[in-house]
Amino acid sequence: SQINPKKVKASLKRKEELKVFLTAATYPFSGDSMVQVSDGLGQIRDFILPANNRRLQLNLATSNYIKPNENKYAYRIVGLSNEWIDLGNQPSLMLSNLPAGNYHLEIRGGDGNGNWSKSPLVFGLKVQEFFYRKTWFYLATLLLVICLVASWINSLRLQVRRATNQ
Repeated sequence: SQINPKKVKASLKRKEELKVFLTAATYPFSGDSMVQVSDGLGQIRDFILPANNRRLQLNLATSNYIKPNENKYAYRIVGLSNEWIDLGNQPSLMLSNLPAGNYHLEIRGGDGNGNWSKSPLVFGLKVQEFFYRKTWFYLATLLLVICLVASWINSLRLQVRRATNQ
């Protein structure tokens, strides 16, 4: 391997824009099982987390290879909080037990000189709700209760008719 002094100088002067990359993702696949993906990550734009397994782990890297242990990472979940949460130099993000809803996950990376990526990685996050908290379930339950009450009232009417006819 060869070292290109021009590239090293440009990197040190930060003429190149600092970028953050997703190197691996671990997310729910089926039921409680998790799948780890490290190929084709450029095509991932959204993560769908089922209600019973709301975990997501992302491994990160930046385009800065000079003192990589000094690289920093931060994220925010737009729609839940707009504040950046500092991960320090830990190139891994673990999310769990997120409330149901639709969010945008933004991740940015920085180097040891305090330069941050101008364009964060952006992913859609769809955290699904448990079925018993969905509108259709409430409506179905209400309809069932109405049918049971109507049936009970009809049964009482029949009993009263039989009692008065005797």
